[in-house]
Amino acid sequence: MTPLDRTASYAALVAARQLCRACTGLINPAACDGGIHDSDAIGPWSLWQGNLNADLVIVGQDWGDTGYFSANKGHEKAGNPTNVTLMKLLASIGIVIAVPTADDAGGGAVFMTNAILCLKDGGMQGDVRPEWFANCGARFLKPTIDVISPKVVVTLEERAYRALVGGYGLPRMAFRTAVERPEGFMLASGTRCWPMYHCGARILNTHQPYERQVRDWQRVGTALEN
Repeated sequence: MTPLDRTASYAALVAARQLCRACTGLINPAACDGGIHDSDAIGPWSLWQGNLNADLVIVGQDWGDTGYFSANKGHEKAGNPTNVTLMKLLASIGIVIAVPTADDAGGGAVFMTNAILCLKDGGMQGDVRPEWFANCGARFLKPTIDVISPKVVVTLEERAYRALVGGYGLPRMAFRTAVERPEGFMLASGTRCWPMYHCGARILNTHQPYERQVRDWQRVGTALEN
């Protein structure tokens, strides 16, 4: 796919996302606050890092809730602890990204997106529903990855990995087994996928400490170098 074709295909996905109302209990960014904070990105996280020619795509579970979206006018907040840790993990494999700002409009070194693109209510830790992953995964996650066609996809947290499993028919297995699989998984497009534990404080303190996450990310760095 040429850069021009990639840009056009991505714009079509964004337009479809802006019109989507498939999920009960979610609010499309185009409908939140009258749409004044929505953007021409597939989702808010892609405003921070949205390089359509990136070798690395990072998929999170969901971006956040309506309150966070409104308070930060549709942008990522500088100093978010999870993002700070993610930046450190990327730096550990030689990828340095800028701190998010209110002026971000895509670009950057990598491409970040979420398995659920619309906004929930009830706070950043609010519940998410299986059908939200199914709807968004089929309509937007897989098509976005196919458009970018990166060398590597990293999924953060089990439910983001499961969303990718559904889209690409990856083998189903225990999440820790998937994370510890040395070679990751090959998608039909030729992209290598590595599931990772979330890098938020709770997971760092209970499931996968920072030092082990650094070790996990080294496989990504090696794949990108090769």
